[in-house]
Amino acid sequence: MRTAFRTLAIAAMLVLAGAAAAWADTCFADSFGNVYVGKGLVLPSANNCKAFNGFFNFTFEPLAGNVCKSFNNQFYVFNLTSGEVNFAFFNTFFIATGTNTGSGNFLFPDFGSGGAFTSFNIAKVICPFKQFGF
Repeated sequence: MRTAFRTLAIAAMLVLAGAAAAWADTCFADSFGNVYVGKGLVLPSANNCKAFNGFFNFTFEPLAGNVCKSFNNQFYVFNLTSGEVNFAFFNTFFIATGTNTGSGNFLFPDFGSGGAFTSFNIAKVICPFKQFGF
């Protein structure tokens, strides 16, 4: 009886730990409708940086990079990389801590003659249903 109770208690803790990890995801939505999912991302404290690993929601486009918080606690700055099979791009943006909004650029290099960029607005949002892939 004691063993069964202990096994049940351990199973319940593992289920709750998995749910807590999902709640730790951090999401952002840009003005093009893209939702950035930072898997297990807890934003850094002042004057520190953390790795960002995640994806654009409902795509096969992983996101990787870093996020740093300014020494005065006013901004988060993100430097992310993503791409598809024959296409790569960089994504840089900032979020003001007071409003949880900011702006940034998609940078599209052509690795030879410059490339292009597209500006966007972005905001921290409550994570919707998250799915990597279609």
